[in-house]
Amino acid sequence: MPLLATAQAAEVMNALLASGHGDEDHAVIARFYEELAGVSEAEAATS
Repeated sequence: MPLLATAQAAEVMNALLASGHGDEDHAVIARFYEELAGVSEAEAATS
């Protein structure tokens, strides 16, 4: 049984570790997706 979401989560975590975010909490995952999308939480709160 393929676990596609697990593989994607592992890739995200590996990318975060490689970019020096290994000591941060899980909020860094949200920032990772914000960077991919080209948005930030601050921008979303003001619109």
